[in-house]
Order: sequence, then C-alpha cells, then structure tokens
Amino acid sequence: MKYLVIILIIALNTSCNSQTTHKFNLDFETYNSNKKLSDGWFKWGSYELGIDTIANSRKFAGKISSDENGSSFGSIAYKIPANYEGKYIQLEGYMKIQDVENGFAGLLLRIDGNSTSLAFDNMKNQNINGTKDWEKYSINLPYPEGAENIFVAGILVGKGKAWFDDFVLTIDGKNIQTLKETNKPVFKANLDKEFDTDSKIVFPELNKELITNLELLGRVWGFLKYHHPKVAKGNYNWDFELFRILPEYLEADNVVERDQILIKWIDKYGKIAECKKCKETSSDAFLKPDLSWINSSNLDSELKKKLNKIYHNRHQGKHFYIGMMPHIGNPKFLNENSYSNMPFPDDGYRLLSVYRYWNMINYFFPYKHLMDKDWN
Repeated sequence: MKYLVIILIIALNTSCNSQTTHKFNLDFETYNSNKKLSDGWFKWGSYELGIDTIANSRKFAGKISSDENGSSFGSIAYKIPANYEGKYIQLEGYMKIQDVENGFAGLLLRIDGNSTSLAFDNMKNQNINGTKDWEKYSINLPYPEGAENIFVAGILVGKGKAWFDDFVLTIDGKNIQTLKETNKPVFKANLDKEFDTDSKIVFPELNKELITNLELLGRVWGFLKYHHPKVAKGNYNWDFELFRILPEYLEADNVVERDQILIKWIDKYGKIAECKKCKETSSDAFLKPDLSWINSSNLDSELKKKLNKIYHNRHQGKHFYIGMMPHIGNPKFLNENSYSNMPFPDDGYRLLSVYRYWNMINYFFPYKHLMDKDWN
C-alpha cells in the first residue's frame, strides 16, 4: 500500500509538470480532429497542410503536400510572443521528406519586431531534398533586440511532401516551455498610430525659399532625433512629430516666423536637464558630426542656443532609434517603421524618406570623406 501511494504521487507530479511546462503546442499533440491543424498552428503559402499520424515520436505530426505543379510553397507555422531576454535562439525539430524536388524542405525560424523581420533562416542554403526518413535538424540565430514575435515553422518549396514533429525552441540553451517571461517596456512612440495610413501632408508649389526651409527642417528634425533625450527614450514617434509640425511650418511667411515655429516646436518637448555624466567627444575621434550649420547659418540666436544646449546635454546610452552591432560597432537602425499601409504617392512620407536617409548618412556613414563629389 505504501509503495502504491508513492507511485500515485509520482504519477500526479509528472502529470502536473507536463501540463505546466507545455505552454506551446510545438509537438502537434494538442489536436482536435474537427480542425485541420493542431492548436496554435496556421498556414503560410498555398500548399495543402494537415495533421498526420505518421509521427516521429507520439501520435501526430504536421504535414505539407505540394500541388501537382510544385511551383509555389507551403509552411505550417506557430507564433510565440517574444517576451524573453537572451542573446541566442535555437530551433530544433524533426523532419521527414518524400520526393522533394525543384526546391527544398526545412525548418524555419523568424523573429519579427516593428513590422519587419529582424532575424530569419529557413534552411534554404542546406538544399535538403529527395526522400529522407525522420532526422533531427536545427537553426541557430542571434536573438535580436526589439523582438516582438517569434515564428517557428516547417516549410516546403517545390514539389513533394514533408512532415514535421517535436519542435524545441530554446533561448540561451533554456527551453522556452519553462523559460520565465519578462515584462518588456512599452514605448509611447510605438503607441502613436495617428498617421499609419496617411501623413495628411500636401505640399504647395515648391520655390527656392521653401526648399531652403525644408532643408533646414530636415537638419533640425534629424538632429533632435539622435540627440534629444526624450526622443532617444522612445517617448515620441519622431516620424509622426514631423507630420505634426509640417502644416504650420509650410505656412511660414519669412525666416523670422520660420525660426519661431522651430523654437516653439523644441519647447514643446520640455526643458533639457543638465547632463552631469555626459562625455565630451574625443579629440581624436575619426568621425564627428558636422554641426557647423547651427552656428554658421542665419538662424535666430535663441534657436542656436537651444540646439547647442541639446547637443551639450545630449542623450548618451541606449537609444530608441539607433544601436550598435555587437563586436563590430556598425550602426544598427532601430524602430524604423516601414508603414506598408501608406498610400502612394504620399508627400509627407516621401519627405520623411529623404530626411531619414540623409540623417543616417550624415551621422553614421564613415566614408563621406572619401567621396569625390559632395554627398549632400
């Protein structure tokens, strides 16, 4: 009797552990026969997807079957919120293929953030085709900052059939089924959706004066983007702040009015606190920003003073819009939304594209001095 009780306790503990550690249905076993796919799995592509009893270990596996032509692709995918921290991510899984030709089969791992793919691999380069029994495969990728969603999948390109089973996802070697989720910061900039589908900007007829004013606005906008502490902290969607200032700015009748609009715009974001820990740019730094336009131009003296104060108390450290590639130091542009739903053409978004690109080159391209023409 004593041993029977012990066995029952062990069995109950095992059952409880299996329930609490199986957050994600990566083995396809949670399946309702009334549905086409196992719980949580969905379809990418045009090929036929299903659940099959030809499995690697237990009852079920995911299956992809091409059409007769085999001219497209199919993918059985699963989405996991990227509420985790780490440096490396690995997907392991088992795959079986039959008569795969004119393409390949593989596991797929994709990490998305800010409406774009931050890291991706679908094993295309391994060129897995033909007929093979169950084998274990893996994908390893750096786990990117700004990750919002993780997609694990099996993919078939070309003709044939492929089965997938027993996926295991780990971050820094720890199984995601038991890995503790983190509370990621919510940036105000990401909550601003006002102009997602339309900038609402229409330009008047361009003339020399307006072009000069727009050039200045591009310089000021980019300067504030990379230096203003509150922009750097992700408090503002800086793309949309451009669209908010433009209607008034385009109506400026003269230089004095133009500069006052810029002064009022800067004041909108509050006072600049003195930065007691800010480091001076090294005297032997090879690449320095050219900010001579601030003091050498005919800007209002108060505007010059405000811009210089921001520079001397500029944000230093982790930045919402710019980072550095690990071990390399190359710039890594962050949170640059693609706005795939914007109308085309759109005057505001066209100007935004120019401003973005110009300032990326101005502040971060290291070879401007080697160009035989004025890059500007």
